[in-house]
Amino acid sequence: MTTPASLEDPATCSALNEARLVHVALGMEVDMARRVITSVATLRMQRSVSCVELTTIQLDVLHLRIQGVQARAIEAAGTQVAASDDGTRVPLQWVIKPFTSFGEILSIQVPESLKTAEMLEIVVEYETSPSSPAVCWLDKEQTAGKTHPFVYTQGQEVLNRSFFPCQDSPSTGIDPGDCYNQCAYEKGYDFVCYLRSLVDSDEVLIKNHVESKLPYVQRFLTMQGKQKFQIPIYRLMVATEAGAVIHQFARDIYDLTRAALHVMVRDRIEALLATIADQ
Repeated sequence: MTTPASLEDPATCSALNEARLVHVALGMEVDMARRVITSVATLRMQRSVSCVELTTIQLDVLHLRIQGVQARAIEAAGTQVAASDDGTRVPLQWVIKPFTSFGEILSIQVPESLKTAEMLEIVVEYETSPSSPAVCWLDKEQTAGKTHPFVYTQGQEVLNRSFFPCQDSPSTGIDPGDCYNQCAYEKGYDFVCYLRSLVDSDEVLIKNHVESKLPYVQRFLTMQGKQKFQIPIYRLMVATEAGAVIHQFARDIYDLTRAALHVMVRDRIEALLATIADQ
């Protein structure tokens, strides 16, 4: 019996049969004046059992200004591989290559010391462009409140590659915990970005805070808190406006949906909200 060939996604440059993106953490600063997001993306890549060693990792990008790439080997839980390893990340060689009209290739060379690692933690420092199609900017006059400017991201169908380096394929799922990462509106202002990820089935709804659509928020948070599943890469999104307003919105949403969340999620969100309160 012959082994069927693995399916390929023509919309991604990634070798999905060699390594999979399983976790994404984004540390961001949003510059409303320049209309760019400066970010550090921490990506966990799991080597496939059928891949003896990784020589190159290719990630989908578009209109991203890459500033540096580093990596280290980690265990699945996120710890360093051995006590003798100081956990220092190694700078990697990288290059941007053409791919299609809707994307480019971030080609990363894997050094000899990391080629057989089961899990790699890759850190990419980068900045989006004002022309990045996944990042949408609104002047305050374009919002319902007409008080603050607004920025949101949306990744369908293959737009997230212009938001952060990724394997931009529906077959790539990421840890749902990534929706609870913090995002910086400006230095000193953090908030819980998952509260703006309002998902109703396959449709992602982002509204101004005065049109919060609370039933959708409650349904999303109930689903997130009680089910263990991976989120398709195109669903990852962030929205923000001025610090104090969105902070209060976050607290209001959390108060209304707290009972539906898993206790570990509640603990994490409460810790983040406490940090905001101390600012």
